[in-house]
Amino acid sequence: MTNGTINTDPRLFNGCEVGGYRNRDGWLPACDWPADSQIQFGQDLSGKFSFFEVFMEHPDPRFHRGEGPTVADAEQNAWARLERWRACDHEWVRRDGGAAGSTDTCGRCTKCRGVQTSMYPPMTTCRVCGVATSDHTDRNDAYLCAVHGHWSVLPRELWREHHWRQQMRDLGRRRISDMQGLEEEVWAAQSIFCEPPADIPRELDLVMARYRSRS
Repeated sequence: MTNGTINTDPRLFNGCEVGGYRNRDGWLPACDWPADSQIQFGQDLSGKFSFFEVFMEHPDPRFHRGEGPTVADAEQNAWARLERWRACDHEWVRRDGGAAGSTDTCGRCTKCRGVQTSMYPPMTTCRVCGVATSDHTDRNDAYLCAVHGHWSVLPRELWREHHWRQQMRDLGRRRISDMQGLEEEVWAAQSIFCEPPADIPRELDLVMARYRSRS
């Protein structure tokens, strides 16, 4: 049972469950997609075509998509492309060509043109330890690894809004005595959408500042 609907195919998610808001008619995939995959489908925002998307595990493509006039057509398109993928003796190259500063980690096959995720390290490095990463950025857009980008390690003057919200979530899972005197702020952040304090810039402000600096 999912949101009051009966899901007869556990691979369907994100409103595509039978009876879900994207699948009122109870449509089911016809092809033999992996049992551990996740499937979603629908109509493009333009209303001009339908799409069918599958999230799978290696060695299949992690993300796979087909398009067509109907969802059934989109699935058949995706399945034909997956069969070409599986029959190919792949030769991989970086999709981005190895451009300096790229965060693209995907590979593209020079034979079937298939794309696979997480094949290459990003061409960006942590400003603290130098490891290849694109996990986090500080408010100056410097890249940081998962360790040095965590709010508990990063100096507060370099926090972005998501660092503050992560701190609120983490503190909310601890005892009141561990909240560092932030009990009311943690409660507000978890109860309603709460604006961060004045010293933490809003994400939109950072994006606009970056845009103005490049124009």
